Amino acid sequence: MVLLKHRKITLNVFLYLFLLSGSLVTAQKAQRIAYIDMEYILENVPEYLEAQNTLDSKVTKWRSTLDKLSRFIEKSKTDLANEREILTEDHQVIIPDRLVFTSCDTVVIIDYKTGLPSKEHHQQLLKYERALNTIGYRVDKKLLVYINKEIDVVAV
Repeated sequence: MVLLKHRKITLNVFLYLFLLSGSLVTAQKAQRIAYIDMEYILENVPEYLEAQNTLDSKVTKWRSTLDKLSRFIEKSKTDLANEREILTEDHQVIIPDRLVFTSCDTVVIIDYKTGLPSKEHHQQLLKYERALNTIGYRVDKKLLVYINKEIDVVAV
């Protein structure tokens, strides 16, 4: 009797679980999975296209500006010569403090001095100019920079 009662309970539990699982299966509906093409949707929104075009033009402009600045910086690195030796026609070595190449054949001579201005300083820059003219450079400016308590720049 106990065994029969126990089987009845077990059978009722299985029946209950079966019905419960069946109702859960029917309660779930099939899910639809879809792909949303946001690019297609946004391409059909006029404001998006206008904003995208504006952004693209700004990016192009910024890249152009950065490229120009990058080229200028690289050119400036190579166009500055500090204390480079130059051999003159009479086989003397001269060493200007700084040469700034403003174009492929134009240069600015800068020489730094301490103490009082002197005619010898002017003569030295003229000598640098003659040497540079001999090797095909045109001197645009010659500057003496006197560094004392104050800094004075004298064009020669």
